[in-house]
Amino acid sequence: MKNTVLRLPKRLFWDTDYNKLDPKKNDCAIITRTFDYGTWENVKEVIAYYVEKKVKNYLTSSAYLKPR
Repeated sequence: MKNTVLRLPKRLFWDTDYNKLDPKKNDCAIITRTFDYGTWENVKEVIAYYVEKKVKNYLTSSAYLKPR
């Protein structure tokens, strides 16, 4: 992941070049993928990194999220 302190496992982004992920440009994909496939620790890190309001907006407007 490009120049970031966000430490998410590469396994969450199996279909993407992890090194080209940009937390600013790919925020929606990072947030939704982490909530779908990440651990509770990953989710907490995303919430801490992004503004809580931004996370809520992406999650409530997402076309699909895995039920949990």
